[in-house]
Amino acid sequence: MIWLVTLKLKDIPEVGLDVEGILPRSVEGKKVEEIEKLEIQHGNQVVEVGDFFDVSIDEDEDTLIFDTNLDLNKIKRIGAFLDEGDIIIRGSAGMYVGAFMEGGRILVEGDVGSFSAMDMSGGELIIKGNAGDYLGASYRGEWKGMSSGKILVEGNTGKEVGCNMVGGVIIVKGTSDTFCGVKMNGGIIFAEKAKERAGASMRSGAIIINETSELLPGFKFEGKMKPEIEIGNGLLKGDYNVYSGDHAEKGAKGKIFVRELTD
Repeated sequence: MIWLVTLKLKDIPEVGLDVEGILPRSVEGKKVEEIEKLEIQHGNQVVEVGDFFDVSIDEDEDTLIFDTNLDLNKIKRIGAFLDEGDIIIRGSAGMYVGAFMEGGRILVEGDVGSFSAMDMSGGELIIKGNAGDYLGASYRGEWKGMSSGKILVEGNTGKEVGCNMVGGVIIVKGTSDTFCGVKMNGGIIFAEKAKERAGASMRSGAIIINETSELLPGFKFEGKMKPEIEIGNGLLKGDYNVYSGDHAEKGAKGKIFVRELTD
């Protein structure tokens, strides 16, 4: 069946609203009344989707839409554990967007909060605005973060993008805050600009930066080259200085490609 389900937020909730479990496969084939009765979490209370969202169904596309002209920053875990299907967020969302995502596609037309795509292992997350801290990072206390999939951020990101990342691709077309790729052990991160301490304690993987102000002393200059890495047309710009490291970590074999070091 071809379907489109739209959940339109009625009012901004007073406390955080957790919509984990509201996925394309959980609403597929259901009537409006059935979707309205699906349970979500409002603070420490179990509530129903219909308490906070107007639900509509259109048989045009295979998509779940969270539609709002309001602020969705208090709506958490949109698309958490997504394994198939498409989600569109018309507005900005709170923490944990696409956390533990395994497949499918999420398009966010605004910003997302911290810990988005945490432990991501597949699928695609596209963010038209900015992302908070710990994008594609590991669960707190765990050593393994994003392992596969792709994240594209049109704007800027917060701190510790790709912390403990072991695979996949993260593309930041704006500026990544401090500690981009910290403790990275695989995968690829591209940032148009990155602030201080990129690649701190990285052991493997590649970080490509068109502009950054410094590199840590644990990185050793290896020469110049054009990165033979596919990340998207028009992002890479000529030759890059290549640094290996972070040699503060035993046996480190990570690479940072830097086009321009600035003061």
